[in-house]
Amino acid sequence: MKKVSVYLPCFNEEKHIEKCIKSVLRQTYPIEEILIIDDGCTDKTIEKASKYGVKILTNKKNEGLAFSRNKGILKAKNEFVASIDSDVILDKKWLENLMKEFTSKEISGACGNLEEYYKKRTADLWRLIHMKQNWGEKKIINPKFLFGSNCVFRKSVVKKIGLYNIKYRTNYEDVDMSKRLKHQGHKLIYEPKAKASHLKSDSITSVLKSSWNWTLFSYNQPNNLWKFFLRLFTDMYKSLTYLLEDIINLRLKLIFLDLLIFPSHTLFNVRYYLKAKIFKIKYIN
Repeated sequence: MKKVSVYLPCFNEEKHIEKCIKSVLRQTYPIEEILIIDDGCTDKTIEKASKYGVKILTNKKNEGLAFSRNKGILKAKNEFVASIDSDVILDKKWLENLMKEFTSKEISGACGNLEEYYKKRTADLWRLIHMKQNWGEKKIINPKFLFGSNCVFRKSVVKKIGLYNIKYRTNYEDVDMSKRLKHQGHKLIYEPKAKASHLKSDSITSVLKSSWNWTLFSYNQPNNLWKFFLRLFTDMYKSLTYLLEDIINLRLKLIFLDLLIFPSHTLFNVRYYLKAKIFKIKYIN
């Protein structure tokens, strides 16, 4: 049986951390070690996590998600390293179902099916529809990318391609990693039987900011005027696409949020552009 280490990157997740750790401890597949990556927590996250006999690794400051993922991978003692976001809870067979997929050395990573736990509030329903963190109910070899929220990688392979890119502080690090792995001929697996639940609950404001963060590195960062204007057209297109989808599917309660996407993204783009110009920062997140 393949030995597995698990790490949880954490930043102020006192509300969810114990549920997450308990779901890891309930796994039917044996786990050699659990690492908590403290990315500058200022709440009771680490105090609560410490009750479960886990190993705490502390960053000197809030370094960001990619940095914390790299620390988890480098400090893990096993070749197979699983990553669970600290606001995620796992089905008890999550790891068992993923580890079954590592049938050859060509397969370097696998991720599971993350569903939203909260669905009733408008913001949560909008995130469920338009910010999915799964690829559906069918197994896929080499999906577009593996979601970093619940995945397993071979440590040696991730180290060989240079680990995660630390410029991605809050998102897109998983997309970038998957692209580089596939480019070098590695196989990735999406296994929907490996189920997990996302415990995040959003407000209108927070889901608008999250949707902008998700797209920040997907296309041109607005750090000059040309890219800023390109993003205006892209954001307008995305807003109209969401609107049409929700009208066609009679998701009328989501229309208000669809209409807010373009003006809110434009506001975030303006702030990004001004910071980039004033502080001469190439990447902001």
